[in-house]
Amino acid sequence: MIRIVIVEDHTLFREGIKSLLLRFDDFKVVAEFADGKTFCDALFDLDSDIVLMDIDMPVMSGIEASKTANIRKPEIKIIALSMYSDHSYYYEMIKAGVSGFVLKEATTTELEKAIRDVHAGMGFFSPELLQKAIVHIPGLENKKRKLDRLQLTNREAEVLDLICKGFSNQEFHKTIFESQNR
Repeated sequence: MIRIVIVEDHTLFREGIKSLLLRFDDFKVVAEFADGKTFCDALFDLDSDIVLMDIDMPVMSGIEASKTANIRKPEIKIIALSMYSDHSYYYEMIKAGVSGFVLKEATTTELEKAIRDVHAGMGFFSPELLQKAIVHIPGLENKKRKLDRLQLTNREAEVLDLICKGFSNQEFHKTIFESQNR
C-alpha cells in the first residue's frame, strides 16, 4: 500500500486528485492539507510514503514547505505539482529536495507512474518540463541546432521521443507495436 498526502490549496483540484488515486487498489490518501504550514505542523503525525505538493499556496508555499519537510523528515518523498512550466519553479523545487515534478495538465497515467517511480526510490520529472529545462543548461545552446540538422525518419523520431520520456521496455514495446498496427 502506498500512503499518499495531498497538499493543495484548491479544494476542487485536491478532491479530483484524491478521486483519481482511489482508482488504484494499492494507493491510499491518508491526509489532505490546503497549505504548506498546516502540512508542516502535522508532519510528525503523518504515516505516509509520498507527498503530492502544490507549489503556489497561501500561508506557506510548496517550496518552503518542501524545504522544511526535508529538514524535519529527510526520508520524505515529495512530488511537486504545478501548473507552471517555468523552469525557475522547477529549479527551486529541486533545490528544496523534491523527488519528482508533475505538471497539473498531466494524465492520470503520468501521475501514477510518478508516484510508483518515486516510491521505488527513483525520481520522476514531467518530460515536457525536462525538455524546457534542458534548453537553459549552460553549454547546450548549440545542441538544439545540431538536433535540428539530424535527418530522422518518423519511426526514429518516435523511438527517440519514447526514450526521452523514460518508457520502460514493456511500455516501449507496447507503444511501438501499437503504432505499427495502425
